[in-house]
Amino acid sequence: MDWPASVALAQSVPELTTGTDWSYEVKLDGHRMILWRTGDRVRLQARSGRDVTAVWGDLALAGHRLPAGTVLDGEAVITTEDGRISFEAVQARAASYPTPAPPARRLAAQRPAHYIAFDALQLPSPTGDIRARPYGERRAALLRLLAELPEPTPIQSVSATTDRDTALTWYDTLHNQGWLRTTVVSHRACWTYVSNALVGCSALCPVRTVGGHEAGVLLQYGLGVLWVVGEADDSRGDAVPCRR
Repeated sequence: MDWPASVALAQSVPELTTGTDWSYEVKLDGHRMILWRTGDRVRLQARSGRDVTAVWGDLALAGHRLPAGTVLDGEAVITTEDGRISFEAVQARAASYPTPAPPARRLAAQRPAHYIAFDALQLPSPTGDIRARPYGERRAALLRLLAELPEPTPIQSVSATTDRDTALTWYDTLHNQGWLRTTVVSHRACWTYVSNALVGCSALCPVRTVGGHEAGVLLQYGLGVLWVVGEADDSRGDAVPCRR
C-alpha cells in the first residue's frame, strides 16, 4: 500500500438493512485514522491524508507492538473520567496540530486515547494488501492480529455482531445513556474495501432537531450500514453531517 490511503466513504440510503449476510459494528465518535506500522516506525494518517502522528503520540507508541507491515483502519477516541466517549476531547487533541508539543503530550497525559480498529487493510509480509478480500476474512484477520497484542493495550477491535436486534439494542442503550453520537455500522460479509466507494452500505443518523424532535439521515458506506447519532445545528434545525 502507498501512503496516504484513501478511505471508504458514505452516501445516503432509505433504511437500515436486514438479511443473513450482514455484520453490525458499534462505532464510537472520534477521529477516523489509518494506522501504519512500517518497518521501523508507526505513522498515523487522518482521513484527509495528513500525517497526525505527533498529535497522537500515545497511539503511535502503542502501534509499535503491532507487527511491521500492518495497516489498520479505525477511530481514535478519548474517554472521560466516567467512561463516556468525549468528542470534545478528541477535537482538543486534534487542535494541537501543527504544533503538537507540548500541548499534545499534556493532553495525552491527562486523557490517553484509544484506537478502535474496525478493519485490516494490510497484513505483514508475505500477505500484504488485503483490501480486495471479503469483509468477513478481513474481520477475522483483524481479530487474530489484535489477539496477539500484550495487555494492556489501547488498540482494540470494534464490537461486532451478526444479529440485527443485538445491534439495535446497543444503539438504543447507548443513546438512552446520552451517547448522542453512537453509530452502528453494517457490512456484507462479501464487502471488499473500496477507497472512496459510495455504494453498497447504508447508515441511519437520528439527530436532534429544533424543538427536541429527532429525524433520521441515512448514509451509505461500502456494502454495509452506518447508523449514526449526530447533533443538529439548532439555528437551522438540520443535521450535522455524520463522519465515517
